Amino acid sequence: MSFCPVPHTSRDQGWLVTGALLGASAALYARRLYAARSRGQTAKRHGGPTLASADPALYPYLLEKGTRPSEPLQELFAAVEREPRARMMGSPDEAHFLGWLVELMGAKRVLEVGVFRGSTTLALASALPQEGKVVALELNGDFCSTGRRYWDKAGVGGKIDLRLGPASESMRLLLAEGGGGSFDLVFIDANKADYDDYYEQALALLRRGGVVAVDNTLWGGRVLEAPAATADTAAIQAINDKLASDPRVSIVMLGIADGVTLCRKR
Repeated sequence: MSFCPVPHTSRDQGWLVTGALLGASAALYARRLYAARSRGQTAKRHGGPTLASADPALYPYLLEKGTRPSEPLQELFAAVEREPRARMMGSPDEAHFLGWLVELMGAKRVLEVGVFRGSTTLALASALPQEGKVVALELNGDFCSTGRRYWDKAGVGGKIDLRLGPASESMRLLLAEGGGGSFDLVFIDANKADYDDYYEQALALLRRGGVVAVDNTLWGGRVLEAPAATADTAAIQAINDKLASDPRVSIVMLGIADGVTLCRKR
């Protein structure tokens, strides 16, 4: 999953991020973060060395001036902060970017590989036209229960086709159902060890000119490890190497959140 690019070590600081999103004073937010940093309480978060993560005062400004979250999405972000593993939630700016990408592309069919609490799912579905559909793949149905309430509150529950089970199996089933070449956008944010398989199946499911968005491609800077300390890091390094030279796509890696690489199918 993605992470907000803000120095962060405690649940209290996590609430500051949510507070900024919901309209709390950016100045107060910045003062608190700077005070915590001066006490040595802040740690590097997974956002990477972006300008917004280097200066904590900029992130609430980015959210205030650069995003327009709906009320249900704001409430869902706040609700997820109260749940276990809140740091696995995709960052608000990334969710907004993906929704904007849906609008830019005029997408009607989106595949989300990895749902967690469903905040990005809500952003994607909200950006789709009324006849649009997000096919959302998640292994753990308990995670999705939080998001489902807000999907319905936002009036987009009917646009979301939630399929539970291992994502690789669900993607193969979509292909068997005749879904090859039918998706405009595929967002991959699930088990890192399976990223290569997700990517290959995503290309098969994607129309020509469609986009695969691969999340966590900066991986908190751990992509620079040599050798990789974990299997997940090795998997991210491998997919990055593959994307960098895959002639089937044109790519750009963005420094949003924990890094997201956009791959346009030729």
